Amino acid sequence: MIISTMVFTSGSEGIALPINQSKISGSWHASNFSNLIWLSSESVSKQFSRKGSRTKSNSSIPRRVAHLSRLISIRMLRCYGLLMRNCTLNYPLIARSQVKELMSNWSDFIQEHRKAVSSDSGLVPVAEDAIVEVAGADAAKLLQGQITADVDQLADGEFSQAALCTNKGRVISVFHILRADQGFYCRLPADNAEPLIATLKKYGVFYKVEVTLREDMGIAVLLQEELPDGLSDKALLLKHGPEVQEYWIEQNQWQDCWTLLAQSGVQDSEHRWKLAKLRMGWPEIFPETGEAFLPHALSLDLSEAISFTKGCYTGQEIVARTHYRGKSKKRLTLLRADVESILPGTDIQSAEERSIGSVVVSAASDSDMGGTEILATANIDIADAGELMLDDKLVAYSQIPLPWSLDD
Repeated sequence: MIISTMVFTSGSEGIALPINQSKISGSWHASNFSNLIWLSSESVSKQFSRKGSRTKSNSSIPRRVAHLSRLISIRMLRCYGLLMRNCTLNYPLIARSQVKELMSNWSDFIQEHRKAVSSDSGLVPVAEDAIVEVAGADAAKLLQGQITADVDQLADGEFSQAALCTNKGRVISVFHILRADQGFYCRLPADNAEPLIATLKKYGVFYKVEVTLREDMGIAVLLQEELPDGLSDKALLLKHGPEVQEYWIEQNQWQDCWTLLAQSGVQDSEHRWKLAKLRMGWPEIFPETGEAFLPHALSLDLSEAISFTKGCYTGQEIVARTHYRGKSKKRLTLLRADVESILPGTDIQSAEERSIGSVVVSAASDSDMGGTEILATANIDIADAGELMLDDKLVAYSQIPLPWSLDD
């Protein structure tokens, strides 16, 4: 077994440990490696300090690599869950651009493999969502004080919907969070990942925690009841009812998982996943709607995304006041409207041009009636059907039932 260390030549950002099961000869590529472990520059510096070594900020990268070669030990590797015996240590120096090539993109992977799969229905490779990892000794403590869900109640492998709010209770992000491998993974629209990361990092400086966009994790969905065999130890599973199975896949399992999923269901467009999320009543936040809504206006209390027993978190005072003392004038509703497309944040007006809500997210309907399905936050007294104004056009609409009601 060989452990090889790569260093970014554009700066001392960190060191990666690719783990290979066979010898490396000559130049090497992404296919050589089945696993990749990242050591941040901070963690490497700590290792230097523990050994009493002297490091300077202007030290050359080759010197740091040579120094690290003397510091890597069985004890250090055990910290990352590895027990190596009779290891050979190699230290090739490569450029940052080469590292990017090694870390293949999930979107590129599914584009490359989609031709091998039929295209009727079932398997949905997801490219427009992203996964953010919150890891470290204080990950739970950070999240418990920042998001609406009670992460302390999540066992390993369990998940919940949650929101991140401002101190005024405005929603920055809505996501599904899963606890696994002594950390947490959050799935949300890729366009909304940066606000989540930036906000958690702002508060994370007080904790032993790392917040990372996991570009090396893929997302795939099966819209059917049958569970594929052999996936339980290869991907994280989120089962949303009998016919929606979501898989979060580490890069070194992409090929195996794709093969298993492709055998279980033929490929479909990501549009089916968008419709499934709409119909399950999952609001999503985009750049146009960041900090535009309160959690109750998105019915997050009805979808069990808010804990009212966990204690304080950012925005909790506003959320609790609305729940116990006030009443939200707006709630989430699903509409089918005779319109081709509509953008998040678009104002919804009554036929008399009175503002009654806003578009949260939408997708073209696959029903025989056509039109667009719109997940919106609207006045609670909106009629079941009628006409409304969208983009200065009067259009017919009808409500579609969501999995909960205001009586729940």
